Amino acid sequence: MLSVHFKEPYKPSEREQRLTDLYARLAVCAIENARLYEALEDEFSQRKQTQEALIQAEKLAATGRLAATIAHEINNPLEAVTNYLYLARKNSALPADVKRQLDIVDEELDRVAHIAQQTLGFYRDNSEPQAVDVTKSIQDVLTIYERRLHYKSLRVQPDFGAGLFVWVLQGEFKQAISNLIANAIDASADGDRILVRTRALHSGVRITIADTGMGMSKDIKAKVFTPFFTTKQQVGTGLGLWTTKTLLEKHGGRISMRSKEGRGTVMSIILPSSQSS
Repeated sequence: MLSVHFKEPYKPSEREQRLTDLYARLAVCAIENARLYEALEDEFSQRKQTQEALIQAEKLAATGRLAATIAHEINNPLEAVTNYLYLARKNSALPADVKRQLDIVDEELDRVAHIAQQTLGFYRDNSEPQAVDVTKSIQDVLTIYERRLHYKSLRVQPDFGAGLFVWVLQGEFKQAISNLIANAIDASADGDRILVRTRALHSGVRITIADTGMGMSKDIKAKVFTPFFTTKQQVGTGLGLWTTKTLLEKHGGRISMRSKEGRGTVMSIILPSSQSS
């Protein structure tokens, strides 16, 4: 803005008028250039965000493909071992102690097969949403983590409401629960406890998974649902809680969190109990 003051009425000369006009044109050009710069900056920012979103989408797809492939490949050698074990147990000449050992091996293989089936279900469940038994699904997931729980001497305190069902894809529901339980195990010290509670709501079900572990700082709590953010640099992908939140919202649910450093973390999810919810 150009402001010119004179004490007395003043008529600018032709040269002064041309100069003022030039200043005005320069000002218009400067304003227009600023607008163009802002527009280009916005376009660049949008392109950058789009590129980052595409990169993250590809990372997610690759992670899913890898997980499904690993789970599928487990079944191939498992089936071969099971078949050979079956033939070995048919041998009537085996000593009694060897037969008992083979029986134990057979039980452990059944457990591995169950775990592999559960894992495959997380990534290959293409069925329609249905009423899923909450207690049974959570117990299936806990079975997968029995060894880790035993290794850390963690006590699981189940507190299940009776007859609770949610309207979801079963595989995706188990995946969400698995992510929360795995995080609770990772955050817990040896001998800690993990509470798993389910309760009926007016038109849904609340599932609470609480640990007495290390808890989270404010900075970490602000980022936990961001894809690829992880505090477990060596083994974490940073996709667990993001995936959990995404799956729950897909089925009309939501997740909330309370955590305090040194006091543990409480994860609470709510899902509808019927198709119309």
